[in-house]
Amino acid sequence: MFWLAATVNTVFMAYDPDTLVVGGGVGTAPGFFETLMDSVASIRRRSAVANEFVNPHRITVLAPDDPIATESALVLAGHAAASAREAIG
Repeated sequence: MFWLAATVNTVFMAYDPDTLVVGGGVGTAPGFFETLMDSVASIRRRSAVANEFVNPHRITVLAPDDPIATESALVLAGHAAASAREAIG
């Protein structure tokens, strides 16, 4: 879990997201989110930089039946189609 928590910290420090969403079935597995948050807290306790930039209140879990993946894929497909039309001219 350490490496996932380290990735969460890196995302916050690099991109400063308003919200970081953990998705997929694994995110809702019993105890997963709590263990992740414990690992994030452990890193924050050991690093003043992580403690400054990582806001655990901005980390959430996406419900497994949420259609965000499908909606995101449609948005990306739309952007790709627009780019292709622009490139073709």
